[in-house]
Amino acid sequence: MSDKPLSTAPFSTDVGVELESAADGTAVATLSLEAGHSMRSDAVVAHGGVVFTLADVAAAAAVNSLGEKPSPTMDMRVDFLEPATSDLRATATVDRTARTFAFVSIHVDDADGEAVAKADGIFKR
Repeated sequence: MSDKPLSTAPFSTDVGVELESAADGTAVATLSLEAGHSMRSDAVVAHGGVVFTLADVAAAAAVNSLGEKPSPTMDMRVDFLEPATSDLRATATVDRTARTFAFVSIHVDDADGEAVAKADGIFKR
């Protein structure tokens, strides 16, 4: 399945998520961090919802890259490791699939390659 629906989804576009690649159960999505993404008014520190959205888009694209129909998120857990203060990159990998679910791991790094979050998601197939 094409990654086009995810790359042009209004919400993802409004947030600023860009899908770099999606193939063979792996996807990479990026976000240029801006003041509008911040949880603070005195510094740019990504709101947790922005990090979650980036991880969710990358994970869904990874599942869809396996030729699946659009895959809704059934469950996702995000562990926030460090404050995100620069551009972000999420890499998602489908770890395994079952008859009706896909299990995905996601790593979110900042512009220096430092881990800012890790996530695990379950997506409907």
